[in-house]
Amino acid sequence: MIFSIILKDTSSVQRCDEKELEKLFNITYLPHLEYAHFYVETYLQKKCRKAHARGRIGDLAIWLGQLHAKELKERAIPDVTIQWMGEKKGYGVLANKAFKRWTFIGEYTGVVRRRRIMFPDLNDYCFMYPREWISLKAFTIDSEREGNFTRFINHGDCPNLESIGVFYDKMMHIMFRTIKDIAPGEELTYDYGDVYWDKREKAPELIYKK
Repeated sequence: MIFSIILKDTSSVQRCDEKELEKLFNITYLPHLEYAHFYVETYLQKKCRKAHARGRIGDLAIWLGQLHAKELKERAIPDVTIQWMGEKKGYGVLANKAFKRWTFIGEYTGVVRRRRIMFPDLNDYCFMYPREWISLKAFTIDSEREGNFTRFINHGDCPNLESIGVFYDKMMHIMFRTIKDIAPGEELTYDYGDVYWDKREKAPELIYKK
């Protein structure tokens, strides 16, 4: 995979592979979900399987999983640039080409782990794993140190993307798709939700230059 990046205090586009991106941002690149423990994976597999058998997974989640099965399997990178957006926002993701409405952008990846309810152990890169009809236990997809390009997508009050749960490969996943036409050079954004802003503020990325 090749990524386009514009670093802080630069204006030129740098092309790099996964290893170079990992070094720049001090992260591990994950093209797919990983699980913090074998128990987490087997537990969620069991719960998702039961929920599907009992008809608790919505038709839209199932349909979207089928519709975008190829993209979810291939884990391709869309034509975008990861770019420094300023001290307040940190890094963001900009479109290099036009995207039509309802275009698949990518899956939110990271490490799926348990999260505490009483004493939240969240960070700016935690995305709640769908659980309402699966389990009473709470899980999160944590991409603070392990994730893909979607971890750089910022919040927008008038977003052009939506995050949505999809049922794919017998498990629930979170994917992004466009909800309006996007022009070249436009930043990709989605609504982080009220729960996010109630608990913490968006912190700028840390970057390690070569």
